[in-house]
Amino acid sequence: MNKKISLFFIAAMASLVMMCSDDKVSPAPSITVDPATAANLPGEMVSTSITFAAPNGAKQLFVYVGGVEDNVVELAGVASPYTFEYTIPASSLVGSTIVISFQVLDNKNFPSAVANFVVSVNDPVNVLTGVLATQTLDAAKPYLLVGQVFIPNGATLTVPAGTVVKGDKATKAALIIQPGGKLMAEGTSTNPVVFTSAQAVGERDRGDWGGILMLGNAYVNQAAKPAIEGITPTQTYGSTVAEAATPATNQNENSGTMTYVRIEYAGIELTPNNETNSLTMGGVGNGTTLEYIQASFGGDDNFEWFGGTVNAKHLVSLSAWDDDLDTGTRVTRPRMLDVMTRSLLTCSPLPRGEKHGAYRLLRRARAQ
Repeated sequence: MNKKISLFFIAAMASLVMMCSDDKVSPAPSITVDPATAANLPGEMVSTSITFAAPNGAKQLFVYVGGVEDNVVELAGVASPYTFEYTIPASSLVGSTIVISFQVLDNKNFPSAVANFVVSVNDPVNVLTGVLATQTLDAAKPYLLVGQVFIPNGATLTVPAGTVVKGDKATKAALIIQPGGKLMAEGTSTNPVVFTSAQAVGERDRGDWGGILMLGNAYVNQAAKPAIEGITPTQTYGSTVAEAATPATNQNENSGTMTYVRIEYAGIELTPNNETNSLTMGGVGNGTTLEYIQASFGGDDNFEWFGGTVNAKHLVSLSAWDDDLDTGTRVTRPRMLDVMTRSLLTCSPLPRGEKHGAYRLLRRARAQ
């Protein structure tokens, strides 16, 4: 009898152990989002990839927008990763932030930790900083220059028509084309390339960023190799007498093309006689093309040449703080057609028409 009881007890314990083994609970689900941030304008879409793991089986995905439950996604049959798309409400304020939170519930009703996706209501910005490699920008994307940005010897930065590049104020952003580098900024009369301030519209002012500095290896009328103003570390340019250079040395060098370009709110006076301009040129050769360029609201000069042989035509200078055009250390004055005004003209921001736009601007300027 006791033997039968013992056997029954052993069998019962074995069944209990098997039941416990069958009911063993696996770890709670986990969740990650990538990317964890995104930016776009009101009415536009952002997306992220949600990766989840649920050893007990994934049941539901809870979506919270601003801390309020917005949606529940049934996960039965849904594979990980799951692509989540969100349209920013058209009424959202530019500059605001929307926090979207996710949590997975498994088949044992165990929840995961919360993962956040932070959406900035703004232009998604592509940052250009440091030393650039050869690349072509996308006119459909906005770009931000942060700090001193260099196009080094042998590299080319191509900026298609319609591209907007903004300069960061806090870091005194500037775009520097070093000798041997190239900037290819080729807009059109109806779709210019725009370099402007990153400050909000209505808050932009002269000196918001450092402007464009184009440097080359053409002749400069100095004994020693000069350094361009306003840039640290020192950036030298040109070919000099000390190097046995003559006005013919590297005279046809090509530092790129700038056509139908606007430069706005650029140029910083760092200290007296040490400033950057809207467009600064140092030792640039005449293989470079500079045509239909408008510089507006410069913090110092709008255009300044330091040596070199480059010519320019159809330049428009609007409301510079100092000189509209300035030259130094140059044997011959650059050949150019230019329009200068200290007040706003009632005309297009850029000359229209490949041949006669600047002439029409000139006639309007003289009539006022």
